[in-house]
Amino acid sequence: MGEEALADFQLIRYRRRGFGRSATPSEPPTIEEHARDARALLLDLGISAAHVVAHSGGGPIAVQLAIDAPGMVRSMVLLEPALMNAAMAAGFHDMITPLIEMHAAGRSAEAVELWMSAGNADWKALIEPRIPGAAAQAIADAAGTFDFDLRAMRVWDFEAVGASRISQPVLYVTGTRSGH
Repeated sequence: MGEEALADFQLIRYRRRGFGRSATPSEPPTIEEHARDARALLLDLGISAAHVVAHSGGGPIAVQLAIDAPGMVRSMVLLEPALMNAAMAAGFHDMITPLIEMHAAGRSAEAVELWMSAGNADWKALIEPRIPGAAAQAIADAAGTFDFDLRAMRVWDFEAVGASRISQPVLYVTGTRSGH
């Protein structure tokens, strides 16, 4: 598809609380709060409906937005989304707790390396040519990842939020190593 096919679309990149230059929240935000933030941003920009693309931890936010504001989400593309039920969350909790503790002990770079390399040991070599500075940004955003996002994902249950209420078209994309 050429760029002309996308000419009628506007790209909006939503940066969650605690990432990049956003303010550090006083309390860890929930998935529901992130979805409200995304909705408020779209409304503030005068956008009443959007095609939503989300990756990893953005998946639960996109799903929550689709459930909370179904008319606002025309379709979703979920790339390796972190959608878990209660049973999966228990294993996830066991996996991330040592990383959260490592980050809290001031070993953020090491925690980021372990977290990112869980998907692919060559993550830096794969991402840096495409997004220069991404590895350094991942370390800079460690607080957002370990203090906020991973904690929020531990308590968000895909089945409990009523995933069956999603009526929008969804393209769900996973990789061969994702385990889904």
